Amino acid sequence: MSNSFLSSIASKLARDYILTSKWVLALVLTIVATTVYSGGVFDRLDHLALDLSFKIRGRQFTNPKIVIVEIAEDSIRKIGRWPWDRKWHATIVKALKDFGAKAIAFDILFSEEHDPTSDNLLAKVIEDAGNVYVPAAFNEMNGDRVARIVDSIPRLRDAARREGNISVQLDPDGILRRLRLRVMLDDKPFYQLGFLMALDEFGIPPEDVEFRKRSVFLPVPGNPDIQIPLTDEGEFLIDWPGLWTESFRHVSFIDVVYAYTQWLKGEDTRIPVSMFDGAFCIIGVSATGLFDIRATPVESAYPAVGVNAAVMNSVIEKKFLRPVGDRINIAILWILSAIIFLVMLRSNYLETMILVALLAAGVAAAALALFVIGGIVISVVYPLFLIFTSYLSMTAFHQIIISVEKNRLMRLATTDALTGLYNIAHFKRLLQAELSSAKIRT
Repeated sequence: MSNSFLSSIASKLARDYILTSKWVLALVLTIVATTVYSGGVFDRLDHLALDLSFKIRGRQFTNPKIVIVEIAEDSIRKIGRWPWDRKWHATIVKALKDFGAKAIAFDILFSEEHDPTSDNLLAKVIEDAGNVYVPAAFNEMNGDRVARIVDSIPRLRDAARREGNISVQLDPDGILRRLRLRVMLDDKPFYQLGFLMALDEFGIPPEDVEFRKRSVFLPVPGNPDIQIPLTDEGEFLIDWPGLWTESFRHVSFIDVVYAYTQWLKGEDTRIPVSMFDGAFCIIGVSATGLFDIRATPVESAYPAVGVNAAVMNSVIEKKFLRPVGDRINIAILWILSAIIFLVMLRSNYLETMILVALLAAGVAAAALALFVIGGIVISVVYPLFLIFTSYLSMTAFHQIIISVEKNRLMRLATTDALTGLYNIAHFKRLLQAELSSAKIRT
């Protein structure tokens, strides 16, 4: 009776020890996954998962009033080597203004003086139009602080309506996924070019925009305010609407010039000039032989002029990507850890394997659905890392426990509990084995 009581106590202690060990293992694995997440070990894979989500989602709606005037190969062939005489740029501004364009933005830096006559002509046309934006770029960026600026020559900058920032910072893998909507140079703000155009469209003075830690607040006069979500680092995730050829309205620079000549003569134009009435026209280089090409999640060679169009489209359409941030991503890891522990605690080996596989598939599907439906961006790789690491670790732990338990049961079956010596049944088996071995040796 006493031995039976002691055996039950020992069994209970063993079960409690195993359960506690599982809790400790689950806690350790969650802490490891959290540390791996905080260290950004798999950020590259997480970025690739985001890129894949863009491709699966497919093309998105773009505002038809956003028109990209491309300086592509056909325009280079017709006009000549780049850079062009600034009379050409004066012509395009005059044409778009006469066609009724609401805003005209250059994604081209006019950072050096050229021919004084051409420079003065372009400045005069820009001033007369009253709706032209010129760009600025920064050579040294550290977060939202910049050190050196490359901008347009003073006469063009003074003639323009506003000056917008076109600088971008690539991720370590060389892909453009995010940017700063505002950077500071000696406490002077420079707003992203497409963002600046959207602010003017809503009638929001830039100084009224409120930049918070994880959002940008836009007080829209006479309409509901807009809140733009940012990452924990204060960056704007670009919502790429699709491939370059499939998103936004595109028109060739040279076609606009030809159409303007025909329009002035009262002839039928080679392109419908009505497309420019009330449009936001962004002029930039798309020729692959020039340098202003970037790799993006949707395409390996995407003209940088499209960045301004993508940002403006997001703000005007109030459609943003919403990164959940580190706190929620880490909370997801801890919740998943608890689910995995409960699954492995209450299921057999085959059930556990099936449920863990379903859990991993569910996490991936949920992340994709949230992105496609609501633009919500959560980490995918780190939860999957936790799921499979936990499964492998718990499985190995179970195998160790089974092996230890088998050894314990073997000892109980073959030894006397009081003396610790082999019992008679086991002794006879050992003796028979030795006798059999002796016969073979003889």
